[in-house]
Amino acid sequence: MPDPKQPVPDRDRPMPSPTWKPEPIEEPKPDVLPDEVPVPNPDENNEPPLHTGTWHAGNGPRPTPPGPGPFPDPNPVPQPAPDPQPAPAPGPAPPRPTM
Repeated sequence: MPDPKQPVPDRDRPMPSPTWKPEPIEEPKPDVLPDEVPVPNPDENNEPPLHTGTWHAGNGPRPTPPGPGPFPDPNPVPQPAPDPQPAPAPGPAPPRPTM
């Protein structure tokens, strides 16, 4: 059995130097990449939000928005019940098939 403290003669050869040089990596500009178009950030807008000053808790209940809304009306207007029998068609009835 070989002595573990002794180096293996075929294994510890020095690595040969490479015959080629790697190409340097050029970093893109940090501000804008070539395939991107700058898009304005709405968070960086200096204008106040559109809803500012229209309502706050001290004004009482929140105003009701126009339209039916996403939820059913809790107090709907009663509608007449639909007639379970449809009205007969005008004119004579078609003849019944005989077998």
